[in-house]
Amino acid sequence: MIVSGVFQYFHEIDVLKFIGDVKNVFENEELLFDATNKFGIKFTNFYVKRTGNLSAPMYFYINDAEEFAKKADCQLIECRGFYEDALKMLNKKVGLYAKISMKIADRRNNAMILHLKI
Repeated sequence: MIVSGVFQYFHEIDVLKFIGDVKNVFENEELLFDATNKFGIKFTNFYVKRTGNLSAPMYFYINDAEEFAKKADCQLIECRGFYEDALKMLNKKVGLYAKISMKIADRRNNAMILHLKI
Protein backbone atom coordinates (compact mmCIF):
# COMPACT_ATOMS: atom_id res chain seq x y z
CA MET A 1 0.00 0.00 0.00
CA ILE A 2 1.34 3.41 -0.94
CA VAL A 3 0.24 6.48 1.02
CA SER A 4 1.91 9.50 -0.52
CA GLY A 5 1.64 13.07 0.75
CA VAL A 6 -1.16 12.28 3.18
CA PHE A 7 0.03 11.44 6.68
CA GLN A 8 1.57 14.87 7.36
CA TYR A 9 -1.93 16.36 7.66
CA PHE A 10 -2.83 14.06 10.57
CA HIS A 11 -1.62 13.66 14.13
CA GLU A 12 0.59 10.71 15.03
CA ILE A 13 -2.19 8.99 16.97
CA ASP A 14 -4.37 9.03 13.83
CA VAL A 15 -1.58 7.59 11.67
CA LEU A 16 -0.93 4.84 14.21
CA LYS A 17 -4.66 4.04 14.33
CA PHE A 18 -4.78 3.86 10.51
CA ILE A 19 -1.84 1.45 10.46
CA GLY A 20 -3.48 -0.65 13.18
CA ASP A 21 -6.75 -0.75 11.21
CA VAL A 22 -4.88 -1.83 8.07
CA LYS A 23 -3.17 -4.58 10.07
CA ASN A 24 -6.59 -5.83 11.23
CA VAL A 25 -7.89 -6.09 7.66
CA PHE A 26 -4.87 -7.28 5.66
CA GLU A 27 -2.20 -9.89 6.29
CA ASN A 28 1.39 -9.64 5.09
CA GLU A 29 0.88 -6.06 3.99
CA GLU A 30 3.66 -3.60 3.26
CA LEU A 31 3.26 0.15 3.56
CA LEU A 32 5.28 2.85 1.79
CA PHE A 33 4.86 6.49 2.74
CA ASP A 34 6.72 9.75 2.86
CA ALA A 35 7.42 11.65 6.05
CA THR A 36 9.47 14.50 7.36
CA ASN A 37 11.21 15.09 10.66
CA LYS A 38 10.22 17.80 13.15
CA PHE A 39 12.42 20.40 11.44
CA GLY A 40 10.91 19.52 8.06
CA ILE A 41 7.35 20.00 9.38
CA LYS A 42 8.24 23.36 10.95
CA PHE A 43 9.92 24.53 7.74
CA THR A 44 7.05 23.32 5.56
CA ASN A 45 4.39 24.92 7.75
CA PHE A 46 6.35 28.19 7.73
CA TYR A 47 6.64 28.10 3.94
CA VAL A 48 2.98 27.20 3.40
CA LYS A 49 1.86 30.06 5.68
CA ARG A 50 4.02 32.46 3.65
CA THR A 51 2.04 31.51 0.55
CA GLY A 52 -1.14 32.59 2.34
CA ASN A 53 -2.53 29.11 2.87
CA LEU A 54 -3.57 28.91 6.51
CA SER A 55 -6.00 26.01 6.09
CA ALA A 56 -3.54 23.13 5.65
CA PRO A 57 -1.29 22.83 8.72
CA MET A 58 0.87 19.72 8.94
CA TYR A 59 1.35 17.81 12.17
CA PHE A 60 2.84 14.35 11.65
CA TYR A 61 6.58 13.89 11.63
CA ILE A 62 9.09 11.14 12.35
CA ASN A 63 12.45 11.83 13.93
CA ASP A 64 13.46 8.18 14.28
CA ALA A 65 12.15 5.63 11.77
CA GLU A 66 13.01 2.60 13.94
CA GLU A 67 11.22 4.12 16.93
CA PHE A 68 8.14 4.88 14.86
CA ALA A 69 8.08 1.32 13.46
CA LYS A 70 8.11 -0.02 17.02
CA LYS A 71 5.25 2.31 18.02
CA ALA A 72 3.28 1.03 15.04
CA ASP A 73 4.19 -2.58 15.90
CA CYS A 74 5.73 -2.99 12.45
CA GLN A 75 9.06 -3.98 10.98
CA LEU A 76 11.07 -1.23 9.30
CA ILE A 77 12.20 -2.60 5.95
CA GLU A 78 13.81 0.60 4.71
CA CYS A 79 14.11 4.30 5.39
CA ARG A 80 15.64 6.20 2.50
CA GLY A 81 16.10 9.78 1.48
CA PHE A 82 13.12 11.30 -0.26
CA TYR A 83 15.20 12.89 -3.02
CA GLU A 84 17.71 10.08 -3.56
CA ASP A 85 16.15 8.70 -6.75
CA ALA A 86 15.05 12.10 -8.03
CA LEU A 87 18.64 13.34 -7.89
CA LYS A 88 19.78 10.41 -10.01
CA MET A 89 17.00 10.87 -12.57
CA LEU A 90 17.13 14.67 -12.77
CA ASN A 91 20.84 15.26 -12.26
CA LYS A 92 21.41 17.43 -15.34
CA LYS A 93 18.01 19.16 -15.12
CA VAL A 94 18.31 20.46 -11.56
CA GLY A 95 20.27 23.54 -10.56
CA LEU A 96 23.12 23.51 -8.06
CA TYR A 97 21.09 25.10 -5.23
CA ALA A 98 18.32 22.51 -5.65
CA LYS A 99 20.85 19.65 -5.67
CA ILE A 100 22.50 20.90 -2.49
CA SER A 101 19.14 21.42 -0.78
CA MET A 102 17.95 17.95 -1.74
CA LYS A 103 21.15 16.29 -0.55
CA ILE A 104 21.03 18.14 2.78
CA ALA A 105 17.35 17.23 3.25
CA ASP A 106 18.15 13.56 2.64
CA ARG A 107 21.22 13.56 4.87
CA ARG A 108 19.29 15.13 7.77
CA ASN A 109 16.16 13.03 7.20
CA ASN A 110 14.17 16.21 6.66
CA ALA A 111 12.27 14.21 4.06
CA MET A 112 12.23 10.43 3.82
CA ILE A 113 10.42 7.43 2.44
CA LEU A 114 9.57 4.65 4.87
CA HIS A 115 8.83 1.06 3.94
CA LEU A 116 7.17 -0.97 6.68
CA LYS A 117 6.08 -4.57 6.97
CA ILE A 118 2.81 -4.47 8.85
